[in-house]
Amino acid sequence: NVIGSISVTAVAGHDVRVTMTRSIKGRGPDDIAQAQREVVLESSEDGGNVRFHVKFPSEDNCGKDGCADGRHDRHYTVCYEFRVQAPPGMLLKLSTVTAGDITVHGAFGDFDVKNVNGGIEMSDIAGSGEAHTVNGRIRVDFAKNPTGPSSFKSINGELRVTFQPGLSADVQLKTFNGEAWTDFDSNSLPPEGGHWTGKLYSKDRATGIRIGHGGPAINFDAFNGNIYILNRGKKS
Repeated sequence: NVIGSISVTAVAGHDVRVTMTRSIKGRGPDDIAQAQREVVLESSEDGGNVRFHVKFPSEDNCGKDGCADGRHDRHYTVCYEFRVQAPPGMLLKLSTVTAGDITVHGAFGDFDVKNVNGGIEMSDIAGSGEAHTVNGRIRVDFAKNPTGPSSFKSINGELRVTFQPGLSADVQLKTFNGEAWTDFDSNSLPPEGGHWTGKLYSKDRATGIRIGHGGPAINFDAFNGNIYILNRGKKS
């Protein structure tokens, strides 16, 4: 997506169901008609892959991910809102740019979730992957701890990620204007800068901690925001 939100929910069955709402704003009827001609929703299905892609007319001149504002000097704005129901276990690749959050609920597989001007919220998930935004907070609640590398990043926003008890991971922390905190027992990894007291970290350089016996690499990067690594078995 370019302008608008994406919501994905895990449901039983084998079908992917998508509800899409499109809204168009322009200076007048000519702009609306132009938007209807030029902005298209492409969809495809290939084996087990289902893909939806909002394409603006000047995208070929804006790089593979399209222009950031989705307008391309035209006098209209087109917003798509996606509501998706999909079988549990599917891999997710979701992205939008502005005017919308991305939300995911359910035990999906690995994930790649990107936003620019909006937040990311994922609950009861079970995979590994990346959740990155620029302006917005990230909240993730794992029903099953990740078994592969994972990354959570926001330039302007809080990172709050909740894991199941028994987490074992090697964690890298980085923040500039913020602090990081965890209620898991942890030990410092060989320092790359900063100081870890066992619970709290505050420094503008990355540092590493080991939770449990160590395991998959999990990176947290919040330039202007706090980082919370929480134990679902505890009240924090």
